[in-house]
Amino acid sequence: MRKWLITVIVLLLTLGVAALIILNIEQRKIVPPIQGLKPVAVAIKPARQEQWQTQITATGTLEAEQSLMLKSAFNQGGVIMRIRFNSGDWVKKGQSLFDINPDASVIVRAPFDGRIGLKLVDVGEYVAPGTALAPLADTSKMRVSFTIPQANVADVQGGERVEVSVTAYPDQLFKGEITAIDTQLDINTRSLSVWATIPNLQNKLIPGMFADVILFTNDKKAVVVVPQTAVVFNQAGNYIYRVIEGKAVVTPVQLGMRYGDDIVITHGLKANESVVVAGIQKIYDGWPLRNATVDNSAVKEA
Repeated sequence: MRKWLITVIVLLLTLGVAALIILNIEQRKIVPPIQGLKPVAVAIKPARQEQWQTQITATGTLEAEQSLMLKSAFNQGGVIMRIRFNSGDWVKKGQSLFDINPDASVIVRAPFDGRIGLKLVDVGEYVAPGTALAPLADTSKMRVSFTIPQANVADVQGGERVEVSVTAYPDQLFKGEITAIDTQLDINTRSLSVWATIPNLQNKLIPGMFADVILFTNDKKAVVVVPQTAVVFNQAGNYIYRVIEGKAVVTPVQLGMRYGDDIVITHGLKANESVVVAGIQKIYDGWPLRNATVDNSAVKEA
């Protein structure tokens, strides 16, 4: 009895989702009488066939290429006599940073060029051996650490191009390449750890940032591409407007990779078929159309 009830519930849910998809598309077909309507000005372009590199998407964490915690000597404590920097300064390799204990005159120096973080001690404070003093990180290059699934291991050999985006700079892409690949998969997730190195000359990227990563493999395949503005994104089903004999035709589609302003259509559209790429908010299924350029005022005002 219980199994029969579960089967009925699953069937009803499936029918409900299907009904929503059909309803969403059919709503675009509920239009005023088409006879006598003037053609609506929209931008129309043909779908393009292009060779796109296969993409692997992932999320990762940004880290400094080189970083450490400066500490007092492990065999000797002492009193902080002088601090020779301001928190946040960029320091040079060999630069004196802390003077500890007037008797021994221990000087803590920067082991490499980098930006020093917030100091953790103050002048006059006694520090035991091995006490943390301040973090130091070379952020001129950043490393993004992420994982790829087992199925994509053969696609990554090192040197592949990556593009990274962070929420702090939503309109900017940071480019780099794969510089290190782990020697074994994580036995729990069956994924492989990968590092990519990214120049950070403007110091916009900060260690600890969450990053979205696109990895471009060396494999290419033919895909059908349209501007993302051509797609009506909807939870009940994505669709576009094909243009057939001068009229809008609602067409459900399945979507693939995105890059820049473009998106791949995996099912529902062929290369060179005409689609509406601007003005889709003004039309319904079956409406007559007039082609106009994207920046034409008729598209914006009609």
